[in-house]
Amino acid sequence: RGWAVRGGSPTEVHGVAMKCGCTWARVVIAIGVFLILVGGIVGGIAGQELLRLQHVVQAKCSIAGFQADMEREVVIAGRTCERSCGFYVSVVAEGQPPFYVLNWMPEYQESYHSSTGFIATHEHFACCPTSAEDCCGFESESTGLFCDNFGVTQAECPAGPWPCYFEPLGDDQLALGLPASA
Repeated sequence: RGWAVRGGSPTEVHGVAMKCGCTWARVVIAIGVFLILVGGIVGGIAGQELLRLQHVVQAKCSIAGFQADMEREVVIAGRTCERSCGFYVSVVAEGQPPFYVLNWMPEYQESYHSSTGFIATHEHFACCPTSAEDCCGFESESTGLFCDNFGVTQAECPAGPWPCYFEPLGDDQLALGLPASA
């Protein structure tokens, strides 16, 4: 048996009456067109992002010191971390001379798992304080290590430089970023 069309009446396939599939075909075509449009938009955005990222350089970073230490011109009694919070970061990329990025802070996100309501966004800062109120806690007074490298003395903490990237922006400026956390 095959399709039997009877002047506008339902179509019969293997003895089962069915209405004309025209509406169904239109829905399938509409969905297909929609998916193609969405795919084109997503592909275009991804293409733009790839073009932007072609100038990104992968590197290894580590907190090198407090920003206030870098800016200090006169000797001040006490630790600079007590006056302002921020860091300069050492950036090492293959085939390029090392350099520093100034005025940097780890990123934080809201979390009910923390007494301050925030946790570090990236796992490389899991042992860092969760508030800039405790800026001096970013550095161990006894070892001189910063919290991104506490793993040297504390097994549950990260150790060593962390993966980062930078993107030259022109006029001797750049953007420093970290890969997305899992």
